[in-house]
Amino acid sequence: MNEYVQKFLAVEDLPSPPGVALRLLEIYHQADIEVSEMAKVISADPVLAAKLIDYCNSPILARTRRTSSIDQAIVALGLRAVKMIGLSFSLLQTSGDKANQFDYDEFWNRSMATAIVARTLAGHLNIEKETVFLLGLVLNIGQMAMAHVLQSEYLTLLESKNPSELLVLEVEKWGLDHYELGGQMLTNWKFPEEMSNLIMNFRRSSEQPCDTVSVLEVAQQISELLFNPEIRIERLEEVKTNAMVKFQLEDCVFDQIFDDSVVYWAEYAKLLKFDAVNETTFAGLESKARRGIAQLSIGLHAENEKVVEENLQLKSNIIVDPLTGLKNRRAYDAEVEAELERCSRSKSSFVMMVADIDKFKQVNDTYGHAIGDKILIAVAEALVDHTRRYDSVYRIGGEEFVIVLADCDVKAAFSAAERFRKSVESLEIQIDGTRLPITISIGVNCVDAVGQTVEQVFREADRLMYEAKSNGRNQCCIGDFAPIPVLRRNRTPLDLTTIINDQPIS
Repeated sequence: MNEYVQKFLAVEDLPSPPGVALRLLEIYHQADIEVSEMAKVISADPVLAAKLIDYCNSPILARTRRTSSIDQAIVALGLRAVKMIGLSFSLLQTSGDKANQFDYDEFWNRSMATAIVARTLAGHLNIEKETVFLLGLVLNIGQMAMAHVLQSEYLTLLESKNPSELLVLEVEKWGLDHYELGGQMLTNWKFPEEMSNLIMNFRRSSEQPCDTVSVLEVAQQISELLFNPEIRIERLEEVKTNAMVKFQLEDCVFDQIFDDSVVYWAEYAKLLKFDAVNETTFAGLESKARRGIAQLSIGLHAENEKVVEENLQLKSNIIVDPLTGLKNRRAYDAEVEAELERCSRSKSSFVMMVADIDKFKQVNDTYGHAIGDKILIAVAEALVDHTRRYDSVYRIGGEEFVIVLADCDVKAAFSAAERFRKSVESLEIQIDGTRLPITISIGVNCVDAVGQTVEQVFREADRLMYEAKSNGRNQCCIGDFAPIPVLRRNRTPLDLTTIINDQPIS
């Protein structure tokens, strides 16, 4: 054991977990423990028992069946999950001498944020959620010990340094970082060896890649965004890009994980009685960061006209997909409902098309994301090139696009859809001198706009798009109500599976 670790751990009044947490650690490895015995351990702390029951009934789990006793909670959650959750909730009572000015409430608040984001990410990646939650909660437990022992010397360091600099200075000054100390503390508390070792070696995790370590790294980065009122747009983009690359996430999926974490954050705050930061979304953080940039660039001497221009540009940045330049899902949500209502009032027709690139995932997996991005850009340009100036094209996620046409009858709508299809079919995407055929399937929904919701219109267009795919792809499909039949010009639809398998990959 590092001599510095020994010195830290030798301090008599070092923060330690409450008795119920220590008892839960004792029975962690008892696979044959009975529900009644577990209930007895938890019931020894009535506050913890009440929290577990409330947790079972909270929107976090969204269970339909209500739990009224600790026995029912244990059965509903499972013994292993109860150990993790019970241990997590009981550890929140751990604190030290408050005379040393270390803010224990803020420490656990930040630790909860990391735990909640880690749990949300784990759910998306099919990793065991409650274990990851517990690890996120104790990830920085060593900071608590360092602050307790070193007091003002360490508090000054915490306030003035970012996380990466902090680790370097910890090692320079005291011969270890807070992860190593935290891992040893967990060992002393009889934590499972695999958990203690993961925390102890967290700084050196890049040498031994691990899904759980990656989740915790990203969760900590995301949670930091919630506590920084002056977050820069560059940092937002850096954290988002890192998560998307590390876990192969779509842009909209990352936003959803962030937004879900904030929602869970509010629910945990009610359950565990701590102060959550104001609810926000990732789009809200981006908007705030961009407003900060605008304010700095405008300066005190900015004219009113320039302020208006900056704000318009800001709005444009928020609603534009950065890859294709098309309007994004936010723009779709903001605009399409208003357009549908306008058509309803004027009793004019409304056309929505849902277009999806055929076999795009297979192309992406075979040739890589760079080629995939090139295809998305080319398809977007082809669609825009064949729209009228008052039509709208949106990229709503992945390889899926929505095209909205107003004041257009059924026959004209289908002709437009065929133009879109042919324009994509004729694209020249070259890979090492070989043309890669790209096609789309389009669902066309023409409505009179009266009494319809955007969701209903989209759902039908989406269904028709999948019908086009099931009928062979590279075609347009329109509803049965149309006066013209479904057009399938290409009698032998391109099968990208065959084409990709027949082409060499260099």
